[in-house]
Parts: sequence; C-alpha cells; structure tokens
Amino acid sequence: MISRFLLTLTFLSASIVGAASVHARPEGQPLPASVAKLAGVQCDHKSEGWSYECTYQGYVISADDRACDGADDAMYGDLGLSGNKSHIALLDKFPQGGSTVAEAADRQFICVSAKAKRASPYDVWYYVVAIPVASVKACKNNSNCGAPGDLPVKLTKQGTGQPCHLTAQKRYAGDCAAGWVNAAEVDLYSMGL
Repeated sequence: MISRFLLTLTFLSASIVGAASVHARPEGQPLPASVAKLAGVQCDHKSEGWSYECTYQGYVISADDRACDGADDAMYGDLGLSGNKSHIALLDKFPQGGSTVAEAADRQFICVSAKAKRASPYDVWYYVVAIPVASVKACKNNSNCGAPGDLPVKLTKQGTGQPCHLTAQKRYAGDCAAGWVNAAEVDLYSMGL
C-alpha cells in the first residue's frame, strides 16, 4: 500500500516537473512583437503551437506572432470608429500610456495576433495587424473582406518603404501597421471567412 502511494507520488511529481519545463519560455528567445514593449509582462511558451500565454497588469494575454501568417484559422475582422474620432489609433501598449504607431481608417481589414483579457473590471484589447485583403485566400469572392478593400494606413514613424505583403515563407513583411486597440473598435468576423 505504501509502495503504491510512493509510486503515485513519484509519478505526480515527475509530471509536474515535466509540465513546468515544457511550458517555460526558452532562455533568450525573444517575446512576440505584440507584448515585447509591455514593461513587466511575464510569458510562458505553450506546449502546443507557437502561442504564448502572458500576464500583464491583471490581463491574461494569448499572443502568437504567426497567427496572421497565411493561417486558415486566423481571426479576421475590421476596425470600427467609435465616438467622434477621425481614425483608429494602433498603440504600442495598453491600457494606458501607449504611443500611436499607426492611424487606421474606419473598416480597415485586420488580423488578430494577440488578445488581452481582464476579468474585473471586464476589459479586452486586441493586437491587430493591417494586412492586404488579397493576401488572404479566404477573402477571394468573400463579401466580408471584399469591400472596401485595402485602405491607407498612416505610420507614425518612418517605415521600410516596402508595402505590407505576404512572403513566399508565409510571413508578413514590409510596412505592416500593427498595434493594440480596444475591443470596442474591433468587429471580428464571428463566422470566420
């Protein structure tokens, strides 16, 4: 009876140690771009896929730099103006103190590469990337993302001079505007594309 208990205890402790090592972010590996500028963010690499689970100022963040790179299961949507704004500011950090990295127009087509959620008081932010509509296969002949098409995005800092595009390696390159926006300014396509 005691040996069975010790065997079970040994198995459980080995499982816990193994789980901890699987989830730890490898030393020296850079953080996803979506959370890299958030001072004090804590991230662990999930055991499956490329996602990170992070915590920041009471928010739980799911971040995946590869979420928009030609993935069929990516979250797409568009931005929507709220209040008396003339544009939607994409910020380098949230919920406050962020600098505008780009200004996007109403109905700008976007992909979500991170989601930050706080339970109390309830608040949600998305890290979005403005990508070309034509780069998403599921957009072909699809009214969700067909109109108004690609809209101009104003970067607040000098970019590379290259338009945002999907490379042969299925990574976005060039001047792809990306930043944090409050969920109130994001209209996700609930049924996908």
